[in-house]
Amino acid sequence: MNNLCGFGIPDGYMFNDQLYDGTIAKLALNNRIEIYECRLNCTHRFNLDFNSKMETCLFVCINMVDDAYVSLTHHDSLNVISPFSSVLIPYTGSVRLSFVFEAKKRYHFTLIKIARSHLEFNNTKLSRLFDTVSIGGEKNAISSAMPNLILCELASKLYRLDKTEAENKLIAAGYCNIILGLKLKEENLSEHTDLKANFFRSNEIKQLERLTQVIKENPECQYTIRDLCRSTGLSVTKLQSGFKNMHRCTVAIFIRNVRLEKAIDMLQTTNLNVSEIVYSVGLNSRSYFCRIFKKRFKCSPKTYQQKLRKNHLSSF
Repeated sequence: MNNLCGFGIPDGYMFNDQLYDGTIAKLALNNRIEIYECRLNCTHRFNLDFNSKMETCLFVCINMVDDAYVSLTHHDSLNVISPFSSVLIPYTGSVRLSFVFEAKKRYHFTLIKIARSHLEFNNTKLSRLFDTVSIGGEKNAISSAMPNLILCELASKLYRLDKTEAENKLIAAGYCNIILGLKLKEENLSEHTDLKANFFRSNEIKQLERLTQVIKENPECQYTIRDLCRSTGLSVTKLQSGFKNMHRCTVAIFIRNVRLEKAIDMLQTTNLNVSEIVYSVGLNSRSYFCRIFKKRFKCSPKTYQQKLRKNHLSSF
């Protein structure tokens, strides 16, 4: 991706290592969606003023770190995005948007810009946001930020995606649309329910992310809820609620899905038979594995493996 354009730094500063270590990058997926990604350790305090070529658009900003707050000014009003939180920001040409970076701080956030023309559908929250801007209520136009593990996970996948490949640009656009849709759903939910019960402190979110990575890297281990709670310091309720927020499933189902994905990879890349693969990923029953595999792929693991080998031979 190219260096970030559309931002101007005041006081004559330039983008260089005198201000930060890291990257500030931009990619236009099409003429309606653009992605800005910032991951840096700041050595000096500085601002980035944003001037959009889209006269009217919507930004979604997702803060992806556990110990830093993203500060921005919107129509000269200071707003703070807490760790693992996100905000909706309506933008018109008359509104000033500026990010504030502090010295000796690290930042990692994604900013998605979506043209108003891409949002031509009936949504009360969107209409209210843009109406607020149009009548001069810009100071109150930014939506409130709440921790949301699902949005952070999607933003992380978007960040890791190689968006220089044409087919991946379509996937990236899909992620952007899903993020916007889930953010709007979050906003609607927050107006009708009390979200405090689902609030997670930054250290709890960090433990959930660490545990997610441990399970992905070691699916063969035999996990128990008691051991997982002990290793994370989370209660059973917090652990299960956290996984439902982050992965939309219970801990047990997440472990099962990771094992299934690992087994599929081994079917594709190794010469191990089905029984060997089953025990290699931590499952104890071949019949159980065959049942969940067939439910997902509409064929048995053996048939799937045979098709892979047949396709491989036919390619020579």
